[in-house]
Amino acid sequence: MPKDRIHIHRDIADGEIFRHDGPIKLHGNVGIGAQVDIVDGGIMITGNIGDKASIRTRGNGGLLGGITISGVIGQHVTLDSDLGVRINQAGDHLRVRSGHDINFGKTGALFNASAAGSIMGGDVGPNARLRCKGSCTIASAGEGSRMEAEGLLQMTSAGHDARLSCDFFDAATLGADSIVTARDQALVGAAHISAKVFAKTVHIRETFRK
Repeated sequence: MPKDRIHIHRDIADGEIFRHDGPIKLHGNVGIGAQVDIVDGGIMITGNIGDKASIRTRGNGGLLGGITISGVIGQHVTLDSDLGVRINQAGDHLRVRSGHDINFGKTGALFNASAAGSIMGGDVGPNARLRCKGSCTIASAGEGSRMEAEGLLQMTSAGHDARLSCDFFDAATLGADSIVTARDQALVGAAHISAKVFAKTVHIRETFRK
């Protein structure tokens, strides 16, 4: 039987190692380099996450499982959950592993995410690495991004030198020197003349050189 969520009203200090059995809601911040480990539950955090912090949740936890962060996440942060991960805004070098879905608002450069489910979010900074077993729907992918989805990969725009692999691809704009490999269909509104799209069926409305 899932445990009740406990409310904790304090900050996790810089460098602190915090462990808890069961789901919690942290009304506070997580400090620089802190380690948070939740067993048999998830964590909701109302505050911000300091640089180089790590947060891990294990076990089912039912509806109270996973990681949810309302505040801003710093740089070089690691999030690892057996269930879903939901975040708002993050800096560079964020690493996320989810046993379910990943939802995010906006991330910095070098975002590295792996999901057993789908990935949904806003703008992704340069040189991201995204992999998911389901679909991936984002606002935009920065230059040099590498993304793999086993379903639909959809975005408004992909920066130059992107490498994108999926079953179905859908984008309004595809940057220079980008390569799309779709196992079924690819739909592109406008693609740079140097971009390449490989699919069973390819629809590109127009090309550009700028």
